[in-house]
Amino acid sequence: MVEISAEPGDTVSVDFEVINSGGIPDEQDILLTLENGDKVTLDEVPGLELEVDETGDGQLVWEISEDIEEQVYDLCVESDNTSDCIFDPLGEFNELEIEGFDVVYNESISSDNRSLFKSGSRIYVGSTNEVLGAYNSSDGSEIWENELHTDEIRGIWSDGDIVTSGDWDGNIISTNADDGSENWTYTRSSERWFGTHSDGSSVYAGGFNDGSLVSLDVNDGSEQWLVDDLTDSAEDVLMYNGNPLFGTEDGVFHLDADDGSVIDTYDVDTDGTSMSLNGDLLSATDSTNTSGKVTHYDLDNDEELWTSFEGETRPRDVYLSDDITYITIGSNDYGEILAHDNSDGSLVWEARDLDTSNIYGISIEGDDIYYSGENDLVKGKLV
Repeated sequence: MVEISAEPGDTVSVDFEVINSGGIPDEQDILLTLENGDKVTLDEVPGLELEVDETGDGQLVWEISEDIEEQVYDLCVESDNTSDCIFDPLGEFNELEIEGFDVVYNESISSDNRSLFKSGSRIYVGSTNEVLGAYNSSDGSEIWENELHTDEIRGIWSDGDIVTSGDWDGNIISTNADDGSENWTYTRSSERWFGTHSDGSSVYAGGFNDGSLVSLDVNDGSEQWLVDDLTDSAEDVLMYNGNPLFGTEDGVFHLDADDGSVIDTYDVDTDGTSMSLNGDLLSATDSTNTSGKVTHYDLDNDEELWTSFEGETRPRDVYLSDDITYITIGSNDYGEILAHDNSDGSLVWEARDLDTSNIYGISIEGDDIYYSGENDLVKGKLV
């Protein structure tokens, strides 16, 4: 689906190719769905023209007159046997203002990026095609890339000296932050490691397949303890009051860094996909395939404060600043970033119409926002 958002006086265009076998559509075959749900045909919208050549390549051009109200249109085609859209967008308009922030750069890097972590002046990104990369945060330029992993990379963490990351092939790898060379690899072949974190002496990780919670020596990767009887599935891990905090499908477990014993258990409604801490406040996602939510939780008082958009979408990553909870959502077709007020969960702004689909990782530093998705590393300036 090609989503078009514009204001009177704008001129926007979308390049596309026709990907179905039904031929090039006529203007009366294209329905534009207004924000209020009403449907109109393309030829009913003044200034909107479809230009398609015999190969199926083309451009949708819209010169919006001043008397047209601001609307959001979804470009789709209705036929007798399908309601699917027939356009595969090759690129989208570039000069449309995005609510919440202005784009500083959008760099094309390794395909389908699933994990992001910012440390100092560098951004570390891991992808589904086993590439782990380090990039300059100022301009997105590459510092190094490696292919030490053997499957999709998740759970990147760095302190500027080392980079730790897990993958779906059971590997946790420690990498030299300066050049991307391998320090050590720990393997538990039955696991998919979704989260890693370190306190300077140990590396902690949560396993998705078996629910393994593990502590490794930061210097050589040797196993210090492993807990596998608390949950069937774990993902993200953070440090809280000097001890690891694991997000799982059975809540959030706070374990002793020395021996893995349980300090406390928090009944947070999450599957552990992504968590973010700010003091005693925790934001945690639930990213099931058909629905999802983000829960804001006070760990000190063991109290849920609010949840957002339950059952409406699939949150990917979350970042908790002093005042705002930032959430990425999306799929192969779209990407969005939402900003919620920490005090009550109300929506402050929502950035739709992003050029980047399948957005996963996000990081905020001051008024800079960084996120990654399908082929892209993006920096924005919050406004």
